[in-house]
Amino acid sequence: MQTAASEAASHNTNMAYPADVGVNAFVMVKMPFGKRQEYRTRTVARTFAPEFINHVEFVMPMIFREDDNDETCSLAEMMENSEAVFEVWLVNTN
Repeated sequence: MQTAASEAASHNTNMAYPADVGVNAFVMVKMPFGKRQEYRTRTVARTFAPEFINHVEFVMPMIFREDDNDETCSLAEMMENSEAVFEVWLVNTN
């Protein structure tokens, strides 16, 4: 992250301070199913090696049914054919 912050500072002077002391970062988790498909961790301030501690619980049905037809899919099948995306975001507070 320090290299990314230094590179950003070379193009944007507002990133000079975070490149020296550490960046503010959070993780956006995108799930392919459920009512709420995006979750965000708390922002970790002024670090180049953030530790994200997050706990998410959500209720999921065991069987999913397509709205437009009568096909069903189990939660296990849906998870086997899906992926979660974790994006690390750097926040500039200036």
